[in-house]
Amino acid sequence: MASAISARDANRMKHARTKLQAHGFSLSQFGATPDDIVVSKGRSIRQRCTGLDEIEAFMRAELGSV
Repeated sequence: MASAISARDANRMKHARTKLQAHGFSLSQFGATPDDIVVSKGRSIRQRCTGLDEIEAFMRAELGSV
C-alpha cells in the first residue's frame, strides 16, 4: 500500500527534484512512494534513496547543499 506524504514533504521533494535536475541528475521512482528514487547521471546509477532524508544526504554529499 502506498503511503501518502505530507504537503511539507511534497515541497521538499519538489525542491530536491528541481535542484538535482538542474545539476544534470535524473530521478526515477522505484518504490511505492514518490520519495523512493534512483538518482543517476548519464548511464550510471549514482544512488538509490529510500526517503527524503537519504535524498537530502546525497545532495549534501554531491552538491554541497540541499
